[in-house]
Amino acid sequence: MPISGMTGFGRVEGAQGDWSWAAEARSVNGRNLDVRFRGPPGFDGLERAAREGAQARFQRGQVTVGLQGKRAEGQVQVRINLDQVERYLEATAPLVAAGRAAPPSLDGLLALRGVIEAAEPDADPEAQARLEQAMAA
Repeated sequence: MPISGMTGFGRVEGAQGDWSWAAEARSVNGRNLDVRFRGPPGFDGLERAAREGAQARFQRGQVTVGLQGKRAEGQVQVRINLDQVERYLEATAPLVAAGRAAPPSLDGLLALRGVIEAAEPDADPEAQARLEQAMAA
């Protein structure tokens, strides 16, 4: 008698250097093997590892693997894009001068798209490969 409605769930967390991550895998019963992967930008190589890992362990079912990665906040460099601020000020100056809008506030300017830029330090390709290997494990 076939078993139906089989589901599974697993979660693992890890850390290496200034990165921490959590990987979750969910599976439901299905006729064929269907593997889906969602991961952070810049870690495209992990999709192949997720597919190969699922194919080595399962013959059928729908498997979804999700990976969330986060770099320690101290490693992110934040700057204000003053050129973008100037563009916003120039675009709104005629409205302010005509009395159709109030002068922009600092918190309002900082909330606009492209004003605050967060850039992570350039990744060393070897360090990135070691990080992906640790995440894949």
